[in-house]
Amino acid sequence: MNIRRSAGALTALGAVLALGACSSSSASDSSGSGLTQISIAGSYGADFGLVAIAQQAGFFKKQGLDVKLVNSAGFSAASLQSAFLAGTYTFEVSAAASEILAASAGGQFKAIAGMDIGQQQQIAIAGNIAKKFHIPLSATTAAGTEAQIAALKGSHITIGISNTSGPSYNEASAVFKAEGITVGAHGDVTMESLGNTSTFAPALAAGKIDAFILPPPISDVKGAAVINLGNVSPVDDATGLYMMALDKTISQDKPTVQKTVNAIVEAWSFAKANPAKAEPMLASVYAANGITSPSDSEAHVVFNDDARYWVTPAMPQSAFQNALGILVTGQGKQVKESYGQLIDNAFVTNAAQSLKISVPDAS
Repeated sequence: MNIRRSAGALTALGAVLALGACSSSSASDSSGSGLTQISIAGSYGADFGLVAIAQQAGFFKKQGLDVKLVNSAGFSAASLQSAFLAGTYTFEVSAAASEILAASAGGQFKAIAGMDIGQQQQIAIAGNIAKKFHIPLSATTAAGTEAQIAALKGSHITIGISNTSGPSYNEASAVFKAEGITVGAHGDVTMESLGNTSTFAPALAAGKIDAFILPPPISDVKGAAVINLGNVSPVDDATGLYMMALDKTISQDKPTVQKTVNAIVEAWSFAKANPAKAEPMLASVYAANGITSPSDSEAHVVFNDDARYWVTPAMPQSAFQNALGILVTGQGKQVKESYGQLIDNAFVTNAAQSLKISVPDAS
């Protein structure tokens, strides 16, 4: 996996770094507040829900942490990971597939908490295309989603993706294979790499592509048919996102890593017990995706769609193996990475014990 940034990615990444000024992999208390400063980078979408709640509910501060959140939306997984490996951020929230690939190539880091099991990964199909091929506009069940996917047979539509190593490509490839949909120039569908995700919706509106794959709310396109791959196997039982820490961070500052995971676990417990209170705490996530008010009905839909995947902050081996299987299918080759090499559940287990919170799959 090439984790070096292109010139374009470097320019874009500069904008992200400006948002996270003073961010560093090294925790510090240079602010004079008595709090330890850390940074957490990730895309302001489903993957950042628990992080946003931990920030807004004061769980990070309760742990003695001053946290800078860095929105990496619009950048490739490789660009974000390159910055993380260079020590730009203390922690990274990123796709499980990206982390497994990088770890198999020698990346020196560990997954310290899980953000979800299953993930809302959506194919947004232009309304006129959906009508032409009789694709139902939406589905909430596995059977309904499978009917939508079956309608892609013989459609020959073009689906926009960021690249052929990212989670959208891998997850779609795995689902298409399971459902008998062929991919390629002469297949039922073609997946076309478009790069920056900010171009997807305009390309769909202009008719340059027939569909694209992204998590909501970007993929919640008015008038489009939406196929949620998270409703069906194997995506519904696979880890989508991990919170990562560099090995050297764990070695040099384990207490800060533990405090960070404590806050995430408490945020998870709070969201499960108090969804109505947790929902408006995602205001920064909503705003970054064009939803101006936390009371907006679309914000309610986004929260509930995301929250159903917050199964546990622990990282069960079965969910890892499913994520690995999706990656192998998408990349068409074996990936040598074991659960024990990448996953460190000790921090979640310690958090559950110290906070006296029951966490599924925490040993």
